[in-house]
Amino acid sequence: MKYRIAVLLLALLMLLSACGEKNVETQSLAFDQESEVLPAETRNDGEEERVILALETLEEAGTIYVEGKAISGGISLWNGIQMVNLPAFLEAAGVPLHEDGEGYHFTLGDDEYLVSTLVGGAYRNREKLIDPVFLGDTLYLAMEPLVASSGLATLWDEEENTLYASTVVKSSQVPSGRRVPTLMYHAVSDNTWGINELFVKPSEMERQLKYLKDNGYTTITFEDLSRLDEIKKPVLLTFDDGYRDNYEELFPLLQKYNAKATIFMITGKLSKNHYLTPEMITEMVESGLVSVQSHTVSHPKLGEQTDSRQRQEMEDSKLALARLTKRVPFVLCYPSGSYNNATRSIGAEYYSFGLKMNGGLYNTSVNPFLIPRYYVSRATSLGSSASRVG
Repeated sequence: MKYRIAVLLLALLMLLSACGEKNVETQSLAFDQESEVLPAETRNDGEEERVILALETLEEAGTIYVEGKAISGGISLWNGIQMVNLPAFLEAAGVPLHEDGEGYHFTLGDDEYLVSTLVGGAYRNREKLIDPVFLGDTLYLAMEPLVASSGLATLWDEEENTLYASTVVKSSQVPSGRRVPTLMYHAVSDNTWGINELFVKPSEMERQLKYLKDNGYTTITFEDLSRLDEIKKPVLLTFDDGYRDNYEELFPLLQKYNAKATIFMITGKLSKNHYLTPEMITEMVESGLVSVQSHTVSHPKLGEQTDSRQRQEMEDSKLALARLTKRVPFVLCYPSGSYNNATRSIGAEYYSFGLKMNGGLYNTSVNPFLIPRYYVSRATSLGSSASRVG
């Protein structure tokens, strides 16, 4: 009996001793076991939630738009580093975020990311980045590596502390040797003013859109050029200047036929008599049917301007359009078709493509800053228009 009591007392003492010790176990991550960046480390089971620093506040530092969407929380500062709401950034970029026992995983471009809840830290392809932080239940990560990996083009608006980040197509991404008929329009209205021949009748515009749809053509914008191999009969519809009837007359027709178009806006004419308003542009862009690109600020003949004047027109137009559309513009249309060698070289600093006023069929093997178009006027018949896309 005394022996049994002694054994029970000894067992009880051992149990009490064990309760006073910390249970430490070794953790490993899913990356290459030979990685020196993510070594196996130890943690206390009860401390997992404290691996990533939790903050009560973050300093506001600006606004960020990704693919036209404002990111919740904007740009914040932590230790002088620009941080963004990670789930909101990825959602706007169309990238899924996965969570498991190791932490948060996602892929941006060619880069694999892990935000570890085991050993702490954020890692891109096994390389450690600036530490992540939590603000409430929201995970924040350094903005710079995210934007770099995403491949998004960016434009920083210093005056408004705003970053615009969106997908743009580069000429190197466009399949070569493809025929892409590009039609040049201006106004669509029965009520003409100014130059009469620029006004295509709405009834004629509808006939042309119906013809394209009935004959298997796909109307595209410049955002679609990188996937031309997926499109059998592409057609670019372009409208110069940004007239108000593009919203009042053209836009309903685009919606009816699910057709796309590109409007080249003279930003200095915004909201002026006969011209589009910001609200009209926003509605059309958000529909996904209209892309709004640059036609400069004041519509000068670029080929007759100084280099500095050309640069200012392109730069100011690009910023104004980014503020309007919340996206980075990447196509320039030369006013009156005027350009010179400087226009093309300066344009390449700000845009991916440059369009002429005429010149015939666009073949994607042409110089991306010499894209030709077919002019469609009020007198252009359906048969003539059909022959140009055929």
